[in-house]
Amino acid sequence: MSEKTELVPLKERPEIIDLPIWELLIAEHAKVWPVGSRTIEGAFKPESDHDFLVFSASPAPHVFDQAGFTLETGGNHYEPSEGYFNSWRKGAVNFVATYRPSFCENFLKANTIAQALKLKDREDRVTLFKALLYNDFPVKIPDPSVKWAWTPSDDDIPF
Repeated sequence: MSEKTELVPLKERPEIIDLPIWELLIAEHAKVWPVGSRTIEGAFKPESDHDFLVFSASPAPHVFDQAGFTLETGGNHYEPSEGYFNSWRKGAVNFVATYRPSFCENFLKANTIAQALKLKDREDRVTLFKALLYNDFPVKIPDPSVKWAWTPSDDDIPF
């Protein structure tokens, strides 16, 4: 069995993140991870934004407001808050902020799988994230508890 690598949050401020927002996030004891197309080999374009997942113990919209970030609403990049996260944008920086540990963990899982599979196509990444974050699959998964119309017999088994 292979040993799992821990996804460690950033310890130092990336150049793309302005010092004032970084200091506000640190003051809130937030954890920050780079995510999105720029973390996936061959997926980003020069115009791609810089996405960061932010986890804090409680909602912290004041942090983003203070730093001049704008809350993204439906029709833009994400749907309005689905109760699990908000997206805050300023220039080329996008923070996906959550205070729910399970959302944070599943978001990091989805991003890690997208990296491992080198998912370059945005729609493929969206499908993966929807499946892991919301249990939303592109096909109807049958309910295994529902009885089939026929039951296989020993004659149906070729071996």
